[in-house]
Amino acid sequence: MRVGGNILGLALALFLQSLPRSVSSEDVACQTSQQCDDMREELGYGKLFVGFYPAKGCFRKGERMYFGIGGTLAQKVKPNLPGVLERVWCTEMDAGGAEQAAQEQQAPTTCLTERQCDDRRQELGISVYRVGTNYPSKGCFKKGPVAYFGIGGSVSEMSTELP
Repeated sequence: MRVGGNILGLALALFLQSLPRSVSSEDVACQTSQQCDDMREELGYGKLFVGFYPAKGCFRKGERMYFGIGGTLAQKVKPNLPGVLERVWCTEMDAGGAEQAAQEQQAPTTCLTERQCDDRRQELGISVYRVGTNYPSKGCFKKGPVAYFGIGGSVSEMSTELP
């Protein structure tokens, strides 16, 4: 795959040329929520907000830092974000960080909204969908032939693996 390598090398060179001057060649986009959270702590920001935002990867808006779940690698490293959003850059990633980033790219994404849950159940061919506040489980889950979305709960509660 020499041709693919050459195309990838050319794409990388063009991307690096497009970076703003304030980004050093040793900086890379934070590719995992953990890397973003580490950088948030280093920069002295409060809580990291993680969710499904239009911008992907690690970014800030005013005095808050965010990590947009999902998206492609290109979306996570895009240097120029819309409006007042600013990309947050991490320092060079170690081997462990690269491995975690690869795992997050392959890991299934948790549905955190009713709409995401509804879209996913349709992808899976589940015809019955129920939404409510009285379910012991929060977030999107399936029991038998029915998909459910339990309203309320934290991201952690919605991401917990069910028995």
